[in-house]
Amino acid sequence: IPHPTIEDSIHYLGMKKINDPDISFIHLNHSNPVNDHNSEERKLVESYGWSICERNDTISI
Repeated sequence: IPHPTIEDSIHYLGMKKINDPDISFIHLNHSNPVNDHNSEERKLVESYGWSICERNDTISI
């Protein structure tokens, strides 16, 4: 089963609101443009209030 694209996900999630949980996108292909901090794709994700995980980030459950 394919996972949704980041574009589909932010369309579904919309703009992050105050009480929304923090969501960081993970499991990215090395060629995904959101890996580039200066890309328009990354700027779009961040403009919605969501984030992209970085190498060595940890997530507490």
